[in-house]
Amino acid sequence: MFKNDLIRVNKEIDFMASRKPSGRKNRLMKKMKQNSSVPAWVIVRTNRKVRRNPKQRQWRRSDVEVG
Repeated sequence: MFKNDLIRVNKEIDFMASRKPSGRKNRLMKKMKQNSSVPAWVIVRTNRKVRRNPKQRQWRRSDVEVG
C-alpha cells in the first residue's frame, strides 16, 4: 500500500464509531471505497466513454447489508 492509501484508510477508521467488530469495519471500509466516483484521468483517457461508477450508491436509497 502507498502512503496516501494508508492515510485514507486511517481517516475512514477515524470516521466510524469505535464500538463495532473489526470485521464489520473492514466490510464497511470496502463499501466506502467502492462508492467513490471515477477518477478524472480515467474519463480523459477513455474519451468520456467511462463516466460513472456502476457500483456507486446513494446512502439513503440502498442498504449496505454488512451485518
